[in-house]
Amino acid sequence: MKPPAVSVQQVQLQPLPLLFSMPSSSFPSRIVIDPTAGPTEQFAAEQLSAYLKKMLGLAIGVRRSRTAGAGTIHLRARHRDARPRVPIRVEDETYTIDVRSDRVRLSGGAPRSALYAVYAFLEEL
Repeated sequence: MKPPAVSVQQVQLQPLPLLFSMPSSSFPSRIVIDPTAGPTEQFAAEQLSAYLKKMLGLAIGVRRSRTAGAGTIHLRARHRDARPRVPIRVEDETYTIDVRSDRVRLSGGAPRSALYAVYAFLEEL
């Protein structure tokens, strides 16, 4: 039996100089995760907080909220299941890093890919 074809999309990663050009008044001051976020998203937020402290000397706390406005790093999984889906779907493995002048959004198709977004973001700093 022939394995199913997998579509791979190549994405051009660009450095994140915008993060460092933000005025200090709008630099992210907290990491926001959804109140229903599970242990993987919580771990991803804690990793982000810890490494921002180690790398940049920034103490950015984690809080749970349904809204994430200006001055935040919003971390979320677009899809949550109690157990990973089998077979794994491509959309579960994708993540997005969106840096704006007043906020950062890190999202993944599933909690694991939200963690991937955190690590990719940290690698670009």
